[in-house]
Amino acid sequence: MGQYSIKDIEILSGIKAHTLRIWEQRYNIVEPNRTDTNIRFYSDEQLKTILNVSVLNNCGFKISKIAQMSPAEMAKEILKLDIPAGNHDNLIHILVDAMITMDKASALQVLNKADKYNSLQEFFSMVIFPFLNRVGMLWATNGINPAQEHFISNIIKRNLIVKIEALGDANPQAEMFLLLLPEGDWHELSLLLAEYILKSRGKRVLYLGSSVPDVDIEKVKELVTIDYALCVSILTQSRDSVQDIISRLSKILASSKVLFAGRSFYDPKLTFPKNASVIHSFTELEAL
Repeated sequence: MGQYSIKDIEILSGIKAHTLRIWEQRYNIVEPNRTDTNIRFYSDEQLKTILNVSVLNNCGFKISKIAQMSPAEMAKEILKLDIPAGNHDNLIHILVDAMITMDKASALQVLNKADKYNSLQEFFSMVIFPFLNRVGMLWATNGINPAQEHFISNIIKRNLIVKIEALGDANPQAEMFLLLLPEGDWHELSLLLAEYILKSRGKRVLYLGSSVPDVDIEKVKELVTIDYALCVSILTQSRDSVQDIISRLSKILASSKVLFAGRSFYDPKLTFPKNASVIHSFTELEAL
């Protein structure tokens, strides 16, 4: 069973701690548990109730009316809602609930909203990445367990791979993009989205995936002409380590244009060789 602090609840639900305390006192929304030292904490079921309260409140239900509903009645009302694609917060709340309860159907309900957005990258920018940022913030407090995070990440990943595979064949004369994460980095979602963007525009893509050692890149270079390489990383590491990645890859791929993306590469004190540059968004990738 999960055990969430009021700060965890604030991160996951978007409800300010002060507001939640008022709702608890005035409307008895939930009755938090207490540690031996009188510090409040919340269970999975209580988190689910709070998320449902937030969704209904965002959809126009008055808190006084919501307070009169049982958890089952709240869930029933939410099922009646056709949450529009633009209601990002509520879609994020449903994903959080799906992660906590390991509810695949609810997760897919949100992922199927992607078709309602202007583009897949807009959906990821507005819903998926903000959701993952909230999840990431909980790692510092042990607010979720690894199984929950792996469950939801793999559903998102498989859904994205299906969309990539559904794209048509690339133009055989198009530029070749090599996509990879540096050794030790396993966070593939941004790289997969980059693959989708490139393939949807007819580019050829050679996807190496996560934690790619330099020797593998050397071997690929001997077999295929690489026009562009994209290296993505969000790992927290020293500036010297990141600078080393930039220098090594730029040297190995000296005849290619090497692009670096992700927060690892956004330190303004990093330097990039002539054949390398940093991009800060999927919009910049599209502009290429």
